Amino acid sequence: MKLLFKQRLFSWFDSYDIYDEAGNTVYVVKGQFSWGHKLAIYDAYGNEVGMVVQKVLTFLPKFEIYKNGSYIGYLSKEFSFLTPHYNIDYNGWHIDGTIMEWDYSILDQSGYQIAKISKELLRMTDTYVIDVQDPGNALDALMFVLAIDAEKCQEFLILGKGIGFGKKVTEYVEPRAEDTVYSMKECTERGEAEDIVNEVSPVCLEIADAVLNKAEEEFGNIDRRILFPLADHIEFAVKRIKNNEQISNPLTADIRVLFHSEYKVAEGIKPLLLEKMGIEIDEHEVGYIALHIHSAIDTENVSQSMIIAQGVRECISMVEAETGRKINVLSISYNRLMNHIKYMIARALKGEKIKLNLNDYMENKFPQEFQMAITICDNISHLLKLSFDESEIGYLAMHIQRVTSGELD
Repeated sequence: MKLLFKQRLFSWFDSYDIYDEAGNTVYVVKGQFSWGHKLAIYDAYGNEVGMVVQKVLTFLPKFEIYKNGSYIGYLSKEFSFLTPHYNIDYNGWHIDGTIMEWDYSILDQSGYQIAKISKELLRMTDTYVIDVQDPGNALDALMFVLAIDAEKCQEFLILGKGIGFGKKVTEYVEPRAEDTVYSMKECTERGEAEDIVNEVSPVCLEIADAVLNKAEEEFGNIDRRILFPLADHIEFAVKRIKNNEQISNPLTADIRVLFHSEYKVAEGIKPLLLEKMGIEIDEHEVGYIALHIHSAIDTENVSQSMIIAQGVRECISMVEAETGRKINVLSISYNRLMNHIKYMIARALKGEKIKLNLNDYMENKFPQEFQMAITICDNISHLLKLSFDESEIGYLAMHIQRVTSGELD
């Protein structure tokens, strides 16, 4: 006997329709308001025949199973590596799953397969097929599958024009091809995605999504997970501006050069904020938005991007102070030095080393620039709490020499 069910996403309460192979409704599962999951199972005639109740305040997920009003056992998740394991306190049954958790089996004490459960992902909706050897075990197998699905369930945020038009709260929403779907299980530098969504305005989420759409047009595939920290930043920036607390970003000029393409995309937020919120932002705020965009197209997060920009500015300032010469941020000298420092800091963050050592050559040939490089590396190391490999000194000295000689102006 085979049962099929599809999880309905975007509902405040879990809701499942259980079908047989002919498409007939066999069971209806309805979520009930509770601290934790609570799923009631009804037969085709509307009679309650089962209940799955999540126990709260347990170290690992645990669900109690009730059949016809009587407690029959529980399902709990066990510690395991790679392959998920669940313990069932019922008839000696247990569950073994595949590494990816897309397929698993219900087995008895002797290892005999009670049921085989397979999962398909269709348009963001989990669809299960439960192949039960004995129809008498169908309801029991179903309840354990529901418990596992509840243990792994996710909420999603859909952003798209008119996506909620005509829909009621808890009503099923089918994402369209043009919509963007975000998992609410993400954890970011600025907190859990679910917490951020509950705290920021929908308009800020829409604006962040629009900025990412522009970034995707410019750069191709991007990491959409930055929607949540980006929206949170926009929300905070709007509040600052409304309170006349606009900030100065001392790294704006460096960010504009370091992340030129990202900055150009970030500038697209200006008309969006003006149109939707009547807010005008300056170049300093755009600089911070550019860092978020950069984190979506690179492995660096916003904090790392800020460290790189700060390191570049510190180094440039030191070179200017030592040489008494102002470096034009649009010059080739600046760009070469800037890019070298950028990758030097990135290597330190990743623990990477360069293979060729120029220290002896640069120390003998250009002692002043070499000593300047030592000082700069020490100061940046202290400032950013990074450790640089000593071979970085020679390469930095080479770029400093080009600046001081005016070679690349």
